[in-house]
Amino acid sequence: MSKDEEGFHSPTGSDNEDEETNAPPAKAYEYHGNLNSAGEVQSYADVRGEWEQRKISLFGAVRSFIGQLKVGQDMTRVSLPCVFLRPYSLLEEVASRNFSHFPILFDAPKTTDPLLRMLLVIKWLITTAKQEHYNHKPFNPVAGEVNRCYFTHAKDDTTFFLVEQVKHHPPTCGIRIDNPAHKIAVQGNYTFQVQFNKNSVSIANNGKVNIKIGDENYFMAKAMPDINVKNVILGTKLVAWEGKLSLDCKESGYYAECELYVKDRTNLVKGKIIHKATSEEPVAFIEGKCGGLTHWFYNVKHPNHKDKSKDEKKKLEKGTILVEDNPEDKEKPITPKYPKSQEPNSSINTWSKVAKCIIENDMEKGDAEKVVIEEKQRGTLGGLKDKGEEFVPVWFEQDDTLGWRIKDEKWYKRFEY
Repeated sequence: MSKDEEGFHSPTGSDNEDEETNAPPAKAYEYHGNLNSAGEVQSYADVRGEWEQRKISLFGAVRSFIGQLKVGQDMTRVSLPCVFLRPYSLLEEVASRNFSHFPILFDAPKTTDPLLRMLLVIKWLITTAKQEHYNHKPFNPVAGEVNRCYFTHAKDDTTFFLVEQVKHHPPTCGIRIDNPAHKIAVQGNYTFQVQFNKNSVSIANNGKVNIKIGDENYFMAKAMPDINVKNVILGTKLVAWEGKLSLDCKESGYYAECELYVKDRTNLVKGKIIHKATSEEPVAFIEGKCGGLTHWFYNVKHPNHKDKSKDEKKKLEKGTILVEDNPEDKEKPITPKYPKSQEPNSSINTWSKVAKCIIENDMEKGDAEKVVIEEKQRGTLGGLKDKGEEFVPVWFEQDDTLGWRIKDEKWYKRFEY
């Protein structure tokens, strides 16, 4: 059996990380949708196409649909027509966003200064909050949907990614990223609530995430900032990341807080880093643009610098580039790799027919295919409810601190890549 034909294994079974699971592999579906020139499976989240810029006409069926929406309505409970959608699942978007500049974290284990380690984590987070456009939105994942991918950076250096839709309402996905070579593990969950507000849509992003690098843990009480889409019907559309994020590293004593906001139609970020054991006075400040040019500065008022000369303080105040302007121009973003053999419930397999219809601009057929998927989910969840049972995710379990965590810390060893 080839590596790509190995397929999917249940995470239940032996606790021995080197022992093969006894569970039989699920049926592996060969994917025949979006392949690149090398014949490899790709997610449309990593492909640019004319469908991204298609205009949505506010006449006919679209106008009728919008007219049915109520102010304050929970959009995650509304089945959107394909004309509003991108040809991929939100789980694919999560993978693409987290993977693109993940190697930024690889320098952290080699960095001796804990302040600079904190700044590297912040740098990675800022690059994931790039400027958005949102002419269309991804598919809402169905319960149990899984997206699994990877990227091999060098020999014995691979980043493994797994995300599973653990709850349908409110939409919640468990996430896990591992790079054993650099001793990095990211896990937690994202929870989304989307609200219609007449001429705007607000996306409240919640959940919690822990970023483990070596022996240090960087805890985020809010997994990602909120998104506000303004002027969705009338006016010039503006998509902005907004709200506060915090990073708490108890091992080093450093705590960071960043705020994302809009000024003059530009999405900006500012923040501060504090070393709790030393002083409540910030050690450093951060200023810049979401996903773009961002600097960090030493705070010369901090007690660490009280004995420094004016010239020394001036040098500290000059600032250092944390994120380059247009970082994609400086370093090509990573595109995750997908095995040809996909689980039946993988994002790519689940939505392949609907995605094909959107790419071909056959929205009527796409809507029909989408209904089939949604009705199947309603039947599955309804059947469980009738029996007094709840949906149980395969890969993740509930956790008091993070909300959700991976069941098997060595989950990636159950696959071949």
